[in-house]
Amino acid sequence: PTSTVDSNVDNDEGSERGYLYSTWHAGDLADFTLGINYTHVDLTASAAQIPFDSDVISDYSWNPKAAINLYPTSSLTLRAGYFETLGSSALREFELIEPTTVGGFNQVYFDALPDAKSRNYALGFDQKFAKSTYFGSEYVRRYINLYTPLAFSTQTIDSDSAQIIDQGQFTLDA
Repeated sequence: PTSTVDSNVDNDEGSERGYLYSTWHAGDLADFTLGINYTHVDLTASAAQIPFDSDVISDYSWNPKAAINLYPTSSLTLRAGYFETLGSSALREFELIEPTTVGGFNQVYFDALPDAKSRNYALGFDQKFAKSTYFGSEYVRRYINLYTPLAFSTQTIDSDSAQIIDQGQFTLDA
């Protein structure tokens, strides 16, 4: 016997962003970067679980950005940065026209954590050696808050009657 269960979802997701960055140069000694980003996201509540759910979750965030690059010698750069982000989804992040780095530190992560708010602290250095040889290292501490719970559902469907005979759902609150 063949049976069907109707379930569909309307993925009406979107995001809007705006940003403002400014970098001040203090001669050959330092560069200071300050900025802010506004992010608003609309995400489908549970497009990946059965039964599909078209409810939309909305969130927004003002995200500060700051960095300092120091040049103690012509061959050494010391970097420090702080920035916050609000993620939408891995695919939506490809649409950015905003700078992807702050003070040389990556601020875009393709980790597919919708609605993840992160606070990032970073330190680094870059050393130029003779000719075209460079060496650098950086440390980034990323604190992630996932405000939207991840939900999963299970269903047992009687294929003869197309009736749901058992249903369960659990959430992982991050």
